[in-house]
Amino acid sequence: MTAAAHAKQNTRPPQTDDTGRVTGDDDAARSRGAIGLALVLVAVVVRHLAALRAPFFADDYLFLDQVRGHSLLAAIASPDPIGNFLRPVSRPLYFGLVTQIGGENAALFHGLNLWLFVVAVVLLYIIARRLAGGRAALVAAAVLGLSYAADVPLWWCSGSQDLLAMVFALATIALSLAGRRVWAAAALAMGLLSKETVALTPLIVMLLDLRRGESLLASFRRNVWVAAVAAAWACVWIATASSRPAAASVLQADPLAFPATLVHLVQTALGLEWTLPIARAGFDWPALAAAVIAGLGLLLAARKVSVGPVAAGAAGAAEPAGAAPTSAPGPATAAKPARVSPWLAGLAWALLGALPIVAVAGIWSAYFYLFAICGIALALGAAFARLPRWAGAAAIVILGASSALATSGATFTQERSAWSRTSHVNRAYILRATAAAADYLDQLRNLHPSLPKHSTLYFGSLKSYSGFQIGDGALLRWAYRDSTLRSHYLTDFSAAASSHGPRFFVYAESGVLRDYTNDPSLYVDMAYSMMLNRKPQGAVDALRLELARDANDPDGRYWLAWNEWAAGDSAAAQDQLAADGYALNRDAGAALAGAQARLAGSDTTGVTAALLQARKNAVLDPEPHLLLASLWIPDPAMRRLGVMEACAALALAPERAAGWGLLATAQLDEQQLGAGAASLREFIRLGGDSEESVGRARQVLASLEAVMAGRNPAKP
Repeated sequence: MTAAAHAKQNTRPPQTDDTGRVTGDDDAARSRGAIGLALVLVAVVVRHLAALRAPFFADDYLFLDQVRGHSLLAAIASPDPIGNFLRPVSRPLYFGLVTQIGGENAALFHGLNLWLFVVAVVLLYIIARRLAGGRAALVAAAVLGLSYAADVPLWWCSGSQDLLAMVFALATIALSLAGRRVWAAAALAMGLLSKETVALTPLIVMLLDLRRGESLLASFRRNVWVAAVAAAWACVWIATASSRPAAASVLQADPLAFPATLVHLVQTALGLEWTLPIARAGFDWPALAAAVIAGLGLLLAARKVSVGPVAAGAAGAAEPAGAAPTSAPGPATAAKPARVSPWLAGLAWALLGALPIVAVAGIWSAYFYLFAICGIALALGAAFARLPRWAGAAAIVILGASSALATSGATFTQERSAWSRTSHVNRAYILRATAAAADYLDQLRNLHPSLPKHSTLYFGSLKSYSGFQIGDGALLRWAYRDSTLRSHYLTDFSAAASSHGPRFFVYAESGVLRDYTNDPSLYVDMAYSMMLNRKPQGAVDALRLELARDANDPDGRYWLAWNEWAAGDSAAAQDQLAADGYALNRDAGAALAGAQARLAGSDTTGVTAALLQARKNAVLDPEPHLLLASLWIPDPAMRRLGVMEACAALALAPERAAGWGLLATAQLDEQQLGAGAASLREFIRLGGDSEESVGRARQVLASLEAVMAGRNPAKP
């Protein structure tokens, strides 16, 4: 052995185990760490294995539709089917590649999503081990792997957006800390084009790579490539924002969104999104079993904790290539590669990971925080690494059990609110929706085993949460393997849009699909449904089709006139009313006074006739319409006529709260809950008829929102 080699051997840093304690048994420490990590990964698979059975859902069909029959380049170049965000990697590229590998197979998508999540857990382990040691890394991996924040990305194929963004962001951090900065920049580009939640990853990289005794500027210079990629992405995102108009419906500028986002970060990290009793499906026992397995992994892997949380070799690894370490780490001094302590760096990571969520806090869900949870996991790992091993294992089991309770919960929120206590989309939401969609599809196939080319289907009264009617028929094209099919909600009916082929009209009545295509009252029923839902143009199209069959229907012409007015063509409406003998006056005069006197005296005989005469004499006066609506809406046999009068009153005087209140009554009686809630909000905004009426409206609205959110109204 040469003298130089002998000197190099003698100056080699002492070996350490997975807690940073100096030992000569490095292989044994690595083996224990590998066993611990293996058990954590087993726990991850046990917790989420059931997701492999989940079907496609909602947006999945849009992305499958986008790539079906197209090359990858053509799919990437095509407009985004949702039109909200710039995500070509996680949408057309990912869906295109997977379908080319295994076709439109939901199990394959879910399997790959689970694999992506496992990769994310391993990457976090690598990062945490480098920064805080082996035991901290195991705790961090377990915290992420057991979090219920991963439920939606694993039960929903479109969750690949969150998973790809997180994997690429973690790869960016790991590669940057290893000195592979160009590769890190490339990984960041892929992450940013997967989902915007990782937009502040460059700041996280600079913070974690900040070495003792240097400024933040030095870390920035070392990681300038990732900063440049983020800046370029931001420029492209802003420059192309006009091509994504749907983003405006989810983005918000709410000063209260920031504190709400931080509260939900803590809530999600601790799994505190559960209520008792738990879901009807029962407790998620696999999730609890996974927590026990992960806790066992920590017990088997860890030894007695030492003072230094960072492996000695990590400091040297963080130095630039070719540079000599400033001092050799030894038993008394555990060198740190970063100036910021791991637990504080983890908290900063969590904050930076959560900040992009502020823009969409109104529709927050736990899975939005998946990347931020990585920071929380690092902080908890660094904290628990200094405690006895049983304390870390117990903490993992407790956090895992809390997440299991959150997974088991059946409550979710439909109202847009940054301060809602529960997620807007969670596993319970997906399970309920996919069950309803599968039932609808089975029924539709029984009604129509096949459909003619270029058919257009219109659906009415579907469960709004089912995701069955998505886009212009993406699910239908997937189910029937026919790219010429189209479908819409009945309230979006347009004669022009469906003129290229056969039309089918399917209603859901008490959960049962029925085909009303050949029903003689179809178009009148459609017009009524669209009036209830404040869709006047669709009602106009339906009424014109009805009048084409019976041009002498006076009610049809009257309804057509007021829907034309509501759709913006008041001139055509007045021409129609005048042609049918209505006087275009705005004061009903004596006829109205007589009707009101009879109402006041409880003389109902002739009241309707008097009001109809008042309407005939002054059809542009909203008062006769309001009085007729108040008489007819409570009577199921006359309700349709009452709704028409309420709509006429709102066309003439939208500022009158009474019209909104009457319409809301009819909408709720007809189970049009969303439309009824909208009318109640307008009634309240306009001050109602009195303070008492506003108070009652608020109570009804609160109960209604609870029902729509899937909660018991008696237990908000």
